[in-house]
Amino acid sequence: MKQRTFQFEYVNDKTWSSLIEQSVGPVKSYTALPRKQTSRLFSVALVVFLLDGCSYCTQVLPTIEQISLDAKYVGASVFVHNCSSDPRTCERYSITGYPTLTAFRSLSWSTVESCSSSHSTYLRLDYHGTIVAKLVLEWLSNVSQPAVDRRYLFDSIPDMDVDVRLIGTLYTRSLARRYLATTLANKWYPFHCFQLVCELLYGRVPCYVIYTRDVVDYSGSKMNAKDQDLVLSKLELQRSDGVRVKVFQLGQNVESLINNQRDTRLHMFHDTHRYDLPKNFKCEHDHKICTDIAVRFVQDHRRLPVLHMTTASFHTKLGSEENANFEPFAHNLPILFALTHKNNVSKDSSFYKELTESAYALYSEMVFVTLDIDEFDHWASRFVPKDYHAKHAFERQADNVPPLYHYPRLCIIQHDDHQHAAFYPPVAELQGLGTRVQARLDHITSQQIIKFAQDYIKDPSTLIVKTEFF
Repeated sequence: MKQRTFQFEYVNDKTWSSLIEQSVGPVKSYTALPRKQTSRLFSVALVVFLLDGCSYCTQVLPTIEQISLDAKYVGASVFVHNCSSDPRTCERYSITGYPTLTAFRSLSWSTVESCSSSHSTYLRLDYHGTIVAKLVLEWLSNVSQPAVDRRYLFDSIPDMDVDVRLIGTLYTRSLARRYLATTLANKWYPFHCFQLVCELLYGRVPCYVIYTRDVVDYSGSKMNAKDQDLVLSKLELQRSDGVRVKVFQLGQNVESLINNQRDTRLHMFHDTHRYDLPKNFKCEHDHKICTDIAVRFVQDHRRLPVLHMTTASFHTKLGSEENANFEPFAHNLPILFALTHKNNVSKDSSFYKELTESAYALYSEMVFVTLDIDEFDHWASRFVPKDYHAKHAFERQADNVPPLYHYPRLCIIQHDDHQHAAFYPPVAELQGLGTRVQARLDHITSQQIIKFAQDYIKDPSTLIVKTEFF
């Protein structure tokens, strides 16, 4: 029987640089962009890593072909890479499971030297869902969205529904001239530098802009200024625990602004951060320093005692292997996952209160996150011992749910290891409880959580087991 030929483009070790890294290379110059391209300042390439002899890889080839044909409608390109014939690239990106779907997204402004000292030029985002064309394309469409949400006008930003976000307020240069020294007119912090801040935080911190009245007309239907004429007057970090802090404001001393905001509870869990800033530094003095400080400040202060985890925040990395540890958390701490239903983490939930109390106690030793198993069902199902998923695949009926698919329960991982975890309650205990599993999980206390975490910190090797690839 003749082997079918599929319609997708291949990439190998030799062509990787030209097809992937250069194709998602950053835009060279803001002013050099043709008018028709100004709305698309980055590119996205999806790479499917396959391996010879992998039956599931062969099985999903028709799906990959469909994704490849439809990806253009969400603004992405698709390539297939064979790790058997070209292993170097796969080793570089630590590809260990097959098939693996990874998106590479360029940074819009990383070559604008005045904006940042970052040497990275792209983001890597891994897909960990079921390989179904509709689901992959939906994910790819999200990866292809701009880093700055510009849908809202003036003060109409929606209510806080995330752990942390950045809000930038935009002026036009003409408005800024009315209030600030015109000698700095060409030095005001430009909108495209704010875009880069948001690109560097992509997948972890959502960004919004508020327009002043001179930027758009009162109906909001027409922009009165080009992006090149927009400057950032204020950058504010907002957290769901009520913290509101200005990262910088046009015309003001950055260090004084940050250090004098004691009433925000900003430093509740942190020592005072000493940023190596020139004396009386303002963002107008050096955009590169300003961008670097903004990104560092957000990384330092974005973490609440308990975070809500998404696949994007967990599987996004900045740049190539040299920067693989940039995220999901720059703190280099173990991560305690609480796998929960939504009702387990409502503010009135007894479990959430116990979890939060534990997170406060261990803030400097471990990152606490919740993972909504209703929203991320497939991903959550991977946080089990290796082969558990396959062994119990046919038991997941409403009246016969395997013990490890009851919630809430806990596991601890290292952010750079996606195949090992420590579980609480222990797997053996849950397996032996029979119909009493849920009653056990409904009564997890802060003392139990803290002891589990401290035992892990003391000697992880006594608790970790090999898991499915999550």
